[in-house]
Amino acid sequence: MFCTHCGTALPTQAQFCQACGKAVAVSAASPNWLDAQVNKPTTFSTPESFSSSKSQTAEETDVNQVRPWVRFFARIFDIWLWSFTIGVLWGIFAPQLPITKENEYAIGLLALFTWVFVEPFCLSTFGTTPGKFLLKTRLIYNGPHALTYGQALKRSAKVWWRGLAAGFPFINLGTLIYAYRMLRANGRTTWDAEEGFKVSHGRIGIGRRLLVVALFIFFLAVIVVGSIPDN
Repeated sequence: MFCTHCGTALPTQAQFCQACGKAVAVSAASPNWLDAQVNKPTTFSTPESFSSSKSQTAEETDVNQVRPWVRFFARIFDIWLWSFTIGVLWGIFAPQLPITKENEYAIGLLALFTWVFVEPFCLSTFGTTPGKFLLKTRLIYNGPHALTYGQALKRSAKVWWRGLAAGFPFINLGTLIYAYRMLRANGRTTWDAEEGFKVSHGRIGIGRRLLVVALFIFFLAVIVVGSIPDN
């Protein structure tokens, strides 16, 4: 019996080469193959990892993974939250430039456009966004390495243009309907398929649902109050 790395003659039962220190490769044709299999160390999953894997598998099995309306509301929540943040910052740093009916539409388009650059930061840094976190929607990147800002940016830009039509009314209704049909038919949107993403959904508990509804009502109340003209 010889070491396959350095050629040194070895005892029959040797598992490591005495010369180079490397493990001895044992082939199935070798008489020591059975001994190698018997002596091969066995690894076991910890209870924690087993429970986690089991719960994830059950969750993916039990919950429908094609949920266009959940994805839609998760994105709308993110956009409204970002728009609200812009409004607060606008009031703090530019109070001399109030948001009026004449400029609110342009500001809305600006908020939607800037979210294209903020969302990739959230995804590449935290792995999620507020809306996706609340609605148990997880974006999985199938690339060979960790998700980068640039890769997430390409996806966000395609969503902004193909899915939301840059915020232009009536046109975005058509693009949303088309994206809805494509997701229903293929199980993936075009931007996810092209950029190597998969969207996974978990079960949304009653507490999260109530919280999302309450936050949406809050945002609507802010919009209504903001639209009331000053006397």
